[in-house]
Amino acid sequence: MRALASLSFAVCYMAGGGSLFAEEQLSAISAKVLEQLPEGSAFSSAEQVLTNGSSATAMTPEGLVLIGGTSDGMATAEVSLLVEGEETRLPDFPHPVRDAGAAFMEGSVFVLSGNELYSLDLEDPSIGWVKHPSLPSLARSSPAMHAVDGELFVFGGETEGDVSSEVWGFRIRPLDGMTKTGWRRLGDMPYPITNAQTHQTGQSHLALLGGEPASDRIHIFHTLTDTWIDGGNLPIPIGKAAIAAQDGISYLLADGAVMELSLNREVKKLGSWDYGVILLYFGLMAGIGFYFARKQNSSDAFSLGGRNVKWWAAGVSMFATGASSISFMAIPASAFRSNLIWFGPALFIIPMAILQAYYVYPVIRRLNLTSTFEFLDRRFHPALRYLASGQMILWQVLCRMSVVMLLPALAITAVTGMPVLTSVLVMGILTTIYTALGGFEAVVWTDFTQGALMLFGGILMIVLAIVGLPGGFGEFVEVSRNFEKFDLFIWDFDLTLPVIWAFGIHLVIYNLAFAADQPVIQRVYATPLKDMRKLAGMYAFCSIAISLIACLLGIAIFAYFHAYPMQLDPGMKNDQIMPLYVVQRLPTGVAGLIIAAVFAASMSTLSSSMNSVATVTCEDFYRKLFPLHGDKARLRFMQVTSLLVGVFGTAMAANMATMNLTSMFEVWNVIGALIGGGFYGIYVLGMFTRRANSTGVFVGAIASVAITIFVREFTQIHWLFYNPVAMVSCIAIGYGTSIATGGNRKDLTGLTVFGVRKGLAE
Repeated sequence: MRALASLSFAVCYMAGGGSLFAEEQLSAISAKVLEQLPEGSAFSSAEQVLTNGSSATAMTPEGLVLIGGTSDGMATAEVSLLVEGEETRLPDFPHPVRDAGAAFMEGSVFVLSGNELYSLDLEDPSIGWVKHPSLPSLARSSPAMHAVDGELFVFGGETEGDVSSEVWGFRIRPLDGMTKTGWRRLGDMPYPITNAQTHQTGQSHLALLGGEPASDRIHIFHTLTDTWIDGGNLPIPIGKAAIAAQDGISYLLADGAVMELSLNREVKKLGSWDYGVILLYFGLMAGIGFYFARKQNSSDAFSLGGRNVKWWAAGVSMFATGASSISFMAIPASAFRSNLIWFGPALFIIPMAILQAYYVYPVIRRLNLTSTFEFLDRRFHPALRYLASGQMILWQVLCRMSVVMLLPALAITAVTGMPVLTSVLVMGILTTIYTALGGFEAVVWTDFTQGALMLFGGILMIVLAIVGLPGGFGEFVEVSRNFEKFDLFIWDFDLTLPVIWAFGIHLVIYNLAFAADQPVIQRVYATPLKDMRKLAGMYAFCSIAISLIACLLGIAIFAYFHAYPMQLDPGMKNDQIMPLYVVQRLPTGVAGLIIAAVFAASMSTLSSSMNSVATVTCEDFYRKLFPLHGDKARLRFMQVTSLLVGVFGTAMAANMATMNLTSMFEVWNVIGALIGGGFYGIYVLGMFTRRANSTGVFVGAIASVAITIFVREFTQIHWLFYNPVAMVSCIAIGYGTSIATGGNRKDLTGLTVFGVRKGLAE
């Protein structure tokens, strides 16, 4: 029978410097004695860690791996895997070893023996132990080791009779957006220690517990900003320990006692002024919808605003539609983790805007389309139109709308306490009402307001982050340089990295063929032909501006939390960094304004999705099924469709809120590549070639999906390049197949860019 103590990490946030723990929070750390130890294989494995004193141990999804140790007083090279009491021998370590450090990372067990690093791939142990570059420091025994986000961290250990406080990181592959691999020296621990235990509390936070000399201290390390905070105290000092996890609860086993580890997270709440600003924003959006409701007297007005929308409003609206909440939060989070690499590709927009202004926009606008997929009907085959239209409707309704609502709601809830369901319902219901009532003009003008709010809010957050640093702008520059945050391009041919030229291919193809994106291209159809060049310029300016602002925001937030690590949430996910910064740094009222900007980023995308789905459904299906119905019937159909799409998308998001989902920029890009990458290739073939035919583009589109799946499953190519792979493969195979099947025999007058520059005044 063992004593079970209950431990809580008390986390409170203070606006500025100072201790993480206020005096009144210390009472949250308490001990609770239970009659018996919970049963479970996790505890058996943890006990093995304690009983095999000189063995290196690593917890893995398969079980516990034991490396070396002593047998009859001699060091051994034996390695075994323990699964529920059953032992399986693995390849012996290269030499007898004891008191080594070990950790599990990306399918392999890593062992640091002295200063030599080895790994064993558990998926194919027959390969044997692989040697990596040696630790560039003194040999050590009994260090604490843990892997986070593809990096192996080594803490302390005993070196030549002394106890070390050094911290080292090791990467086989670089962090996304960076190029460096191998060892790097990090900031020292607050105190020297050996045989400590690590416990991951959040996506990038590690707690260091116990160790020798025996200690009751807890310190929490943030792996990205390389900072430490005081995590309080254990109920008793402990030496060698082990972690066991069962039913979502973590336990610390040590010296005949078991302690339950829990993280009590306290965050700032939004104030009454914040909620007042948010309500004011919602009221403004509703007012715009009701204002334009009286002007919805035709299907053309509802879908395209009578094709007379102001170019500057349409340009901002295009940018706001494309810059969803996913981008508004995910790009700063990516820059927080890495650097300006996510902004570099935006510079390709400048030459592409010229091509769009003089070639792409005029071609597509002169056709007087309402549904962009009608282009595929005229250029290739009606079946391709219906296929693309159906794909777009399913993507928007089943995936994009619900995810765009849910992900910011989850992040906002994690740091403000605002209920997820409340956020989802408010966004969904309000956007549905003003979109169904006000039609396309309401969408454009709410988008314009929301886009301006995103730009202003991003700039404001950057300024407040920098002026809030103890050293001001100078500290911002110094920290950013030290952590290589200003790196802009990766000039390489290694496609496992986000290299700039492959980025460029993606952006070039997308901008040449973005007529495939109905929610965005609808602004082109709604703007007078004479304003195409101004529209392209405004869209390019806003796109570059938001890309730069989002990346600089991530870097500024990094510098801020590097200065004030006590304001980080040790249980956070990286995608929550932007809303966390909002509630931690910004004064009341201003925080509400920025939260409104996050809502705005979602609602601008939602409204465009609702209106574009209604437009495409009416033009590509309703008109074909009911050709005799008049314009009033089509208007009513689009209004009802907008309403139903909004209700369904909101219900989907509310249902998804009950699932265990996280915001992942990578997953979003992968899904987009698989579903829509090939269609962008089709538009390039349609607008920029004369010989592409329907057979070729069908084959190209299908092949692009198969190739993208193959690349994802069987290569190490960076996930950012799945879209370029889908696009390029569709273009190459589609064009080759078209030539092989006799090329095109249709009249292509007005359907390609050839001969388009004859003025824009008509």
